[in-house]
Amino acid sequence: MSRFEYLSVLMSIVIAFAMSEALSGWGQMIRLRDRVRPYPLHVGWSVLSVLLMVQWWWGFWQYREIADLGFFGFLAVLSEPITLVLLSFVLTPHPGELGGRDLRAEYFRNRAWIFGLAALLLIELMVVDALVGLQPFWHPENAVRGAGLAIAAALALSENERLHAGALALAYALLFGFVFVTFQWG
Repeated sequence: MSRFEYLSVLMSIVIAFAMSEALSGWGQMIRLRDRVRPYPLHVGWSVLSVLLMVQWWWGFWQYREIADLGFFGFLAVLSEPITLVLLSFVLTPHPGELGGRDLRAEYFRNRAWIFGLAALLLIELMVVDALVGLQPFWHPENAVRGAGLAIAAALALSENERLHAGALALAYALLFGFVFVTFQWG
């Protein structure tokens, strides 16, 4: 087993934990559909968070080229899926709390945490790719991440529903643009 394979096992477990939290939340909302009215922005950001987890896991493959990640490099890379786990917890209401819960109010009550963690993730991605992945800091990927960072900061501060809806559409466009540019669909 290579060192990359060894390290990727823990990364996969952490990402699976984050995905499990999101998916169990969706399952609980379906089970309690008589008592829970989904809020479209919450659902949209929740789905996007799962797509980000998949994209992160897929992108982790680039680290196979690094001969020795080292302990601190590994911790830096591990900080990214840990942030995704925390984001998943903040986005996903606890199953016991779903009955009669106002998911719109919950979304806006948690917006500073949701988008603060999103901003932290984007910063981690920029810094870790530069320091550990040896990618130049001024790279097209970081331009997309910078736009995402500006969006996250605005959303953490604003309760404007239209701004959140427009930003959600833009975030999906940025993610799919990022995936297209980075992975060229193959």
